[in-house]
Amino acid sequence: PRKSPRSAKKNETKEEEVDDYLETTGENVDMAINKENLEDLNDSHNISILEDNSTPQRKPSPSDAIEILSPLNNTGSYPSSAASVEDKLFADFKFVFTSANRPNKVHDFNKREYRTIIGERGGIVKEDFLDIKEGELFVLIADTFYRTHKYLSALSLSIPCLSCLWIQECVANRKLLKYEEFLLPAGESTSEPGRICQWKPLKGVLFNGKRVIVYNRYYNEDPNVVSFGEIWIPMMRNLGATVVGIENGEPFSKEVNKTVTLEAKLEFCRKTNFEFFLTENDCEPELAGCVSAKNALAVSSEWVIQAMITGELPRVEECDCFRYDYMRE
Repeated sequence: PRKSPRSAKKNETKEEEVDDYLETTGENVDMAINKENLEDLNDSHNISILEDNSTPQRKPSPSDAIEILSPLNNTGSYPSSAASVEDKLFADFKFVFTSANRPNKVHDFNKREYRTIIGERGGIVKEDFLDIKEGELFVLIADTFYRTHKYLSALSLSIPCLSCLWIQECVANRKLLKYEEFLLPAGESTSEPGRICQWKPLKGVLFNGKRVIVYNRYYNEDPNVVSFGEIWIPMMRNLGATVVGIENGEPFSKEVNKTVTLEAKLEFCRKTNFEFFLTENDCEPELAGCVSAKNALAVSSEWVIQAMITGELPRVEECDCFRYDYMRE
């Protein structure tokens, strides 16, 4: 069995960490999970569900990010006690950094330097969002928008993605500044290159009420690699979906999937209600056919990424790479 094309290294060096792209668009970014060329995961043929169940939308505002974290006062800075000094500037915050190789850097973003700047001012830099607790003030810092695991995780959790310039300006002004002008976009549309979509709160909203099966045929046994399921099951749950088929003994759980028969997977799909089947291009055609017969959609991770960037569920027909069986040339 080949390695899953949707995986990420668990441990990168803190000083020179470079996140891997989960997917790329037309920007010629030569970066892939585990430094392998990515093959697109893809979708299906039946779009009737999306026509009847579009994601509820409201016009997003950059202030959504501020409201999620903390109320602002009228002076343009966060309230602080008289005892606060510059070395406590970021004391209430936890930060996650992300970046990836790009031909044209937007801003100089040296993670080692920013880690020092934040640490000297009371902030905490974390490697991921795994231990996030309700009420904690988390922000993601980057030099521009990305499609890295960390950036997409932040989007799925409605965590503000801020330019590294926010850190610079806060330090220069010796106070916490409002986020609006530093809020990074969600990303660039895959089906409409050049369309930059703004950040919006997605946690518990985008797939609210939807039931999803997350499936990859093969598992990478390397303990240092995050598998397709380990990436996308938490992400879909963050977005409000109910992930089915992965409980103990069920055919799409990690351990059972290694030995279970195709017929057992088909039987589970036939008797289970779900709207989406998130998978890779090595999915058995019989499974995809069963999904289609139920008027559900077999989709790629790129389809989910597009939904996260635009804030709405796209039609599979909008782009070939939204199909589950799409093969990158």
